[in-house]
Formats: sequence, structure tokens, C-alpha cells
Amino acid sequence: MRTDVWPEPKTASEIEVRFLQLPDAEDYTRVRQFKIDEKGAVVSRGDSFRRKSSSVNRTGIECTPSPIPHSANGSFSSKVEQQSGTSSDAEADESKKDVSPTTSTTYMIYVIGAPGTGKSTLISQFMTSDHRNPFANEIEDYENTVSVNIGGQESDLIFFEHDLRENDPWPRRDVNLYLLVYCIDSRLSFKKALNVVEKIRECPQTKDLPIVLAGNKIDLERKRAVTKAEAGSAALTYGFVHYEISVALNLEVDDLLVGLIAEIKESMNPRHPPVVTDKRKQSKGSSPSVPELHTDFHDAIRRYSQRKKKQMGVPTEVRSNKCMNFRPWSLIERFRNWRRGSPCLPI
Repeated sequence: MRTDVWPEPKTASEIEVRFLQLPDAEDYTRVRQFKIDEKGAVVSRGDSFRRKSSSVNRTGIECTPSPIPHSANGSFSSKVEQQSGTSSDAEADESKKDVSPTTSTTYMIYVIGAPGTGKSTLISQFMTSDHRNPFANEIEDYENTVSVNIGGQESDLIFFEHDLRENDPWPRRDVNLYLLVYCIDSRLSFKKALNVVEKIRECPQTKDLPIVLAGNKIDLERKRAVTKAEAGSAALTYGFVHYEISVALNLEVDDLLVGLIAEIKESMNPRHPPVVTDKRKQSKGSSPSVPELHTDFHDAIRRYSQRKKKQMGVPTEVRSNKCMNFRPWSLIERFRNWRRGSPCLPI
């Protein structure tokens, strides 16, 4: 009697299990990728994913108001080597090569606004470049942390939301920036936002912190109750930056996200001198060093800040040579006026 013998399944090796296993979504985080061109405009380059750092302590971040640098790839292996003390010098050198030179900095942002201004939806849209429907309850897990990469420099932003009707001592909270949200079709929300600005400027603990005012719902232009001139005048009076966005249509949201980092950087180091690097010394195959990445990042932030100030009507310092101020037509006009005013010489 003949019987069919089925082959036994092949047992996978450890290497196959390691490389064929699907990654866990909880171990990876989304990184928003942006680039600032030569004119200072924000260009979105999509989103990327990286493994979460194991050395980041979420509870410890909330206790410190200053930015907290941490490694982007994690330093768990280095900690184990320090605890065991049995690693050799060769293994230590290899571990140093594996560590990425790029670091990320964590900042805390406090989002304040009247109820119904779209604070939660705005924070949710910050997390991804994909458009999220603000009218659908499709977001189950509330996320308040986003990683942003600008010119090779990564920054982590942690958002805290607050309604003005809640009894919370928000002016004394240790944050790096205040983001105030109002609706352009609600004059009451704009007045409440300006009242918050006054309280922030009067409080000794928060008077020097940067403030960003965002007018939501620009898609309701026909129902506008707050003009751009009013918001711009208030921005010049109280010293903050003003944006107009639409979370429902995902308009100017990325520009606002980059602007938050730019304001924090400008407040921490407003007069950062530009560093000139010699690109001829760098070979074609080598990657840029850490100082060059920081230089590109600060140059990009400076271009964006100058572009935003021009849009708001704030005068910016333009560095130019004295020879650039002389125009040919002005010299010719001066020469003609001199000829007309000079007396005629007798022949």
C-alpha cells in the first residue's frame, strides 16, 4: 500500500527569524522631514520612520524646562558595556562607530485657546504629513510628541493642551513656547488670546518666552471677523509671530510647525554668528560633519525667520556691501543735476 509522505516544514534559523520578523509599530517613531530653500520657503519631504531611542525618559522630560539632547539611535548597548565592564577596547571602538553623530533636542510647547478653536485637531495634524479628516473620529490614540528633521537637525516637540475655561496655573508652567490658537470667524476667541498674551508678558517667569499666535479656519474667509491688519498690529505691539492656518484643509500647518522650532531657536540664540565652512576640503564620498549640519540648520532657520519677518512687515537687517548701494541711474542723474547747476564757462 502506497502512502504519500509530506515533507516536514523546514525550521527557520535564528538569522531568518530575525530578518523575516515584521517590526513592531510601537518600536518606531515617525519623523517629519522638512527642507528650507534659499528663499526661506518650507518644503515638505514626507515622513520617515526610525527606531525609538531607549535612553529617553518621558517622565524626566516634563520636569526640566531646558532642551534635553539625547541620542537618536539610542545608547542601550553602551550602557550595558559600562555596567558589565568586560568589553575590550576594540569592542568599545566599534560601539563608538555605530553611534550616530546626529542628536535630537526636546522642547515643550503649551497650546492655549478657547474651546472649539481646533487645538486637538491641530496637534493631531502636526504628527503626520497625511491629511487627517478633522470631522471624523478616526484618531483613537492621542499623541502629543512629534519629531521634526530640518536640514539634518532633529527636534522633538511635546505639546500640552489647555482650555481657557479650565482652572490650571498655565502661566507658571515650564515650557519653551506658547502657541495661542483662535478662530478668524470668532472675535471673542481673538480677544481671549490677546488677554493670555498680556498675562504671559506680565508674568516674570514667562515674559521672555516666545509666543506664536495662530488664526485657524481661514477656509471661512467670508465669515472673517478678525482682519489680518488687527492681528499684525497686535503682533508688533506684544512681540509675537502671527500665522493664519486651516486645519480642515491642512493649509500652512507645516509652515507653522517649522515656525515653532524657528521661534524657539531664535529666542535661545538670537544673534548666532554664521559659520563659514570650506566645502572644498570635504571629499565627494564623505558625509558632512556635525558642525556643518548645525551650520546648515541655523542658516535654514535664519532664512525662514527673515522671510517670515518680511511677510509681517518687520524690518530686517540686510547685510550688503557699500558698493551695492550705488546704482548706475542714480549716478547719471546726479551728474546731470551737477551740469545743470554749474555756471557756464566763457569760451
